[in-house]
Amino acid sequence: MWGMRRELEAQQSIQDLIARDEPLSGTLERICHLLDELIPNALSTVMLFDPKTEALCFAAGNLPTAYQEAMQALPIGPDMGSCGRAAFLAQLVVSEDVRYDGFWANHLNLAEQYGLHACWTYPVLSKNRALLGTFATIYRVPGPPSRREIDLMSRAVGLVALAIERHEARQYHRETEQRYRSLFVQHPDGVFSLDLNACFEDANPAGLKLMGYAKEQILGQHYSYFIVSEDLPLADKAFDRAAQGKQQHYEVKAIRADDSACCLAITNLPIIVSSKVVGVYGIARDLSQRIVTRPVKESLVNSSLSG
Repeated sequence: MWGMRRELEAQQSIQDLIARDEPLSGTLERICHLLDELIPNALSTVMLFDPKTEALCFAAGNLPTAYQEAMQALPIGPDMGSCGRAAFLAQLVVSEDVRYDGFWANHLNLAEQYGLHACWTYPVLSKNRALLGTFATIYRVPGPPSRREIDLMSRAVGLVALAIERHEARQYHRETEQRYRSLFVQHPDGVFSLDLNACFEDANPAGLKLMGYAKEQILGQHYSYFIVSEDLPLADKAFDRAAQGKQQHYEVKAIRADDSACCLAITNLPIIVSSKVVGVYGIARDLSQRIVTRPVKESLVNSSLSG
């Protein structure tokens, strides 16, 4: 028998998994396993919702392999079993005996094959009421859930929602970081990031090549180290305005590692996190590499005169 203290400890251990950003699949399996122990003769399952296909896919639960395979790409709808129906209605769906519920018609043979007779399903919703998936408890004998079982399922649904939302937030953050790094690293112009003390925190390969320095030579250095003294007032003013949240464009002469000078077109952009400026980006284009060409009309005129 499980006591209240043991239940709370088990739930806390799952919350610890979520807080440590453990893999989602393992966390969902732990939640299902906990409910299977708390509700005898029950098999708990989690289905995840894919907004692109608008379908549910089996994600966790101790069900036969053939049953799991049948629960892939399950459309949501009023006649799509307990899970599809709960997802469609966004409310608890209780099937006391699947043999007599019309919305189980497409899955009845599979349920009877494995001796599954009742199914109680909660939709898993985000804080904004967006569909994340479903949590179902499939029972081996017909009947409705008890008040305690409803309470246990409700708490399990909360854990599932927390785990999924944390996973999606982490995935979004990872993808955003990768997109940023790709733009930063692959940008053809020099790109630099500076802290609010105007010291370099990072530089992309194009920027290092442009200036001729290794990254470790510039990190922590103040930008004034690389700009000719007569252009420093202009650069200082632009940096200060960018640090106040205002985009800036200007040109300065810079000193490369070999002591040669180059003319750079600089764009300063504020780095804003949570509505607060935390640094400044610098995008540098080498103006000394500009190719000056005559206008087409001028070229044609000169050509005709020479003829």
